[in-house]
Amino acid sequence: MFNRRRYNRKPGRRKAFRPRIRRKGVILRPTDEPPPPKIEFDASGAVPYLWQYWPQAEPEKAVQEYKKLPSLRYICSRVLAENADALEPSYLTTCSWTSCWKHVWRVICQLNLDSPHVFRMFAKHFGSNYDFKCHHVDLREEERSKAIMSLLLSTRRHRIDNVFSNISYNEFVCFVSGVDAHVILDCSSMKPMRKEQVLNLCKAPNLAGLDISSNEWVDDQFLYTLGRAISSKNSSKMKLLRIVNCSNITQDGLRRFLQDTSTSLTFLSTDIMASKESNFADRLNGATETPIGGTQWRLLHSGYYNFDRLVRYKLIAMALYLSRNSDLVNIPSNSLIWDIRLFPDMIDSRNPMELYRKLKGSWAKRESSSVGRNPYLYIRSETSAKAPIEKVEETRVKEEPKESDSLLTERVPKRKPKIKMKNADALFGIK
Repeated sequence: MFNRRRYNRKPGRRKAFRPRIRRKGVILRPTDEPPPPKIEFDASGAVPYLWQYWPQAEPEKAVQEYKKLPSLRYICSRVLAENADALEPSYLTTCSWTSCWKHVWRVICQLNLDSPHVFRMFAKHFGSNYDFKCHHVDLREEERSKAIMSLLLSTRRHRIDNVFSNISYNEFVCFVSGVDAHVILDCSSMKPMRKEQVLNLCKAPNLAGLDISSNEWVDDQFLYTLGRAISSKNSSKMKLLRIVNCSNITQDGLRRFLQDTSTSLTFLSTDIMASKESNFADRLNGATETPIGGTQWRLLHSGYYNFDRLVRYKLIAMALYLSRNSDLVNIPSNSLIWDIRLFPDMIDSRNPMELYRKLKGSWAKRESSSVGRNPYLYIRSETSAKAPIEKVEETRVKEEPKESDSLLTERVPKRKPKIKMKNADALFGIK
């Protein structure tokens, strides 16, 4: 009973086990996981926040009161929606869109849990389905719901998001490029933004429109650099540009920008007149367009088809209208339109309540966005217009009037109207 257990030992000398001695000052890290990335700081010293993982409004936490017993499908969809941040792209391939994920996505939008990361994941797999909606808007007294209802286009493939300025712009371009969509970016009134950051945004291959209005850092030199950046192969989808209320852009700078034929732009909205020549004669003759000399661009007049609508529309509405009614912009009907606007505020992600409060204010600003004066609209054609002819001073010689001219210009007295008698008895003197 107390005998030692017999077993066959392995041949050879046994190795002594010695614990690994840790050297002083050496930090041991796991070999499988990569080291954490370095924290980036922008010019103001603020830490960039991960905008793609934050919902666009404060999530709904109140328990919904049901008038009747909820179905098992809704209970399962709500549980999955409440854990939407834990979903992986591989999970979406396990079930079909109609039977499962369609209902989950609807509940995710109703609970305000549709962060840009969750939206991109669903749009990659189910964006081509005809019944995929980017937003499920309810009639609620909420700033985001009211703003979406006022800004949403007549298409279910329109996505609207708000982003603040302290983000990593390189990561922004990589994230937005990961989905097949036409991105319309609004960078108006962005004072803390730098020119290099805007040029980095132009590297997005799916950027279709850019709005840089009301910025003091937009000048002639930046406009020339922007034209060079747009002419690259990565910006082949870039078709629309809006530069309104930019006081540092001159007439000559805009004209040099229009003379650059290497850009892919086809539509420009600005409040600067590119041509020094008067277009009164063209308007008087009823012309709807006036060619800009030396360029491939034409200035639109009020007689252009639906000119009043284009003047009042925002850049996103212009893109959809031109894609449906012209060949200037090509946005397929099954393609997503991602409308993103940047705000100059700084966000501290360690304080979620402040983040949601500023998001609430940003949605209120988008709803009550003011409309400025009507801009000039330019479209691009395939042929270049001829340069305007220089004015020649006219010399007129006064000639003395001739006798033949006096006869032609002599005033002829008006004839008296003939009196017509309507009574025949009075004509023949019959009483």
